Amino acid sequence: MRSVLQTASFAFLGLVLGSCNYYRPNTVQSAPEPNQVNVKANFQSMMDGFFKPYCIRCHRGATPGGDVSLETYQAMLDTEVLVPGKPEDSMIFTDTRDGVMPKRPPMPSPEAVEMLRVWIADGALEK
Repeated sequence: MRSVLQTASFAFLGLVLGSCNYYRPNTVQSAPEPNQVNVKANFQSMMDGFFKPYCIRCHRGATPGGDVSLETYQAMLDTEVLVPGKPEDSMIFTDTRDGVMPKRPPMPSPEAVEMLRVWIADGALEK
């Protein structure tokens, strides 16, 4: 009797947990491929998530590195490092992708570089 009760209890528990998505054997969720990153970013979100951590320490102030200021959206357009809609024509993307920038750590992850590419390809929205 006890084994029948245990079997029924485990079967019931399996049904309950399975239907609640708490227990899913044989299911593995993988990270999205970089080209499937779903980003609708704007300049401020890119400033916080990309430019501040990787770029602004050098590319700001009265004498920015390489005479390229990345402090404002307009500054990026004025120095032509950003070409909205065209990542391959945007030096900020190609230099980052090719490892030219940043010149010192921390270095952006492949996912961060992809986020930059997607933002530019989507038109590099300011707001």
